[in-house]
Amino acid sequence: MWGATRSCACSSGVADIDSTAINAPLLTVKRLLYPLLAHPRVAHAIKYTVYIGLFFNLGRFAWDDFQAMEAALPADASLDDYLTQFATTIDMLGWVGLVFLFELETYAVPDEKWTAWLATLIRGLRLACYVMIAQGAYGYTVETLELYDTHPVDGVTISASSPTRGGRCRSASSSMKR
Repeated sequence: MWGATRSCACSSGVADIDSTAINAPLLTVKRLLYPLLAHPRVAHAIKYTVYIGLFFNLGRFAWDDFQAMEAALPADASLDDYLTQFATTIDMLGWVGLVFLFELETYAVPDEKWTAWLATLIRGLRLACYVMIAQGAYGYTVETLELYDTHPVDGVTISASSPTRGGRCRSASSSMKR
């Protein structure tokens, strides 16, 4: 291969240097994490640290949605309004629930404890998580479509040459002056 090794004049003489070793970064995922993940205790500690972070993130989403709900929804709001307001929390709960269920299926529950009843329960919980994710997507869609909803503003009229047709909006008071 062209340029795979170079000669370098050092004080002690000439030495061959591997150019791929010079250009390789010192900290890579392969160099850093693979040796750590080879130890089961370290792998479990990293995994459970990520899980704890996910649960804190879920709590933060719930708190943010709760504060937004207090500020945005009236006391007589419908259940649909509440579900739409908490779309982020419900979506996150569905995804975290799926991660937890996959952890149960693949690692936490030993094969000898796996029964038909437990499999049915986990399938039902997984279905509930999928429904939460779908409801979250519905809530995001409703919130986005509300951004496109227009309402008439008192005192503003749109003339035949409206902004969509190249004109400009005028308030009712300015159109009376003309």
